[in-house]
Amino acid sequence: MLLRGDVVTNYIVKLGDDIDTIAKSFGISSSEIIKDNDLSSDKLFIGQSLKINNTNIKSYITKKFDTISSISSKFKIPVSYLLEYNDIYDLFLEPNQVVRFDSYDFDKFITYTVSSGDTLFSVAKKYNIDIQILKRDNHMVDNSLMLGQVLRIRINN
Repeated sequence: MLLRGDVVTNYIVKLGDDIDTIAKSFGISSSEIIKDNDLSSDKLFIGQSLKINNTNIKSYITKKFDTISSISSKFKIPVSYLLEYNDIYDLFLEPNQVVRFDSYDFDKFITYTVSSGDTLFSVAKKYNIDIQILKRDNHMVDNSLMLGQVLRIRINN
């Protein structure tokens, strides 16, 4: 069962999906999906919504049209972290490419998605965090933010 505060992705079952394939694509076990969704069996139906607990996920196998940005949004992990941790130099990915994030610390951070008008200063002020800490936690080299960018915000600073 999912716990309060977990980071969750909703996955919609498609034609041809089975629980083992879905679990493998998210880098978790099928038993975790069964437990987190209170399923009585491993039988799924098309259109069924499954909750995937991101704190259990250690890697993701890309699908056609996946990008670093889409993976960042899906798992609430900064693009900069994914690029650096996986030594990726292109925002576009090949299908079946493994993107790892097993060392990402979900527990001490929240995520914030940059909105229109946000600046590094305004985000830092909003969350009462030093700009340099915010930049370091997000592997930033300058003060630039992009609309839709996902930032890690340290909650115990």
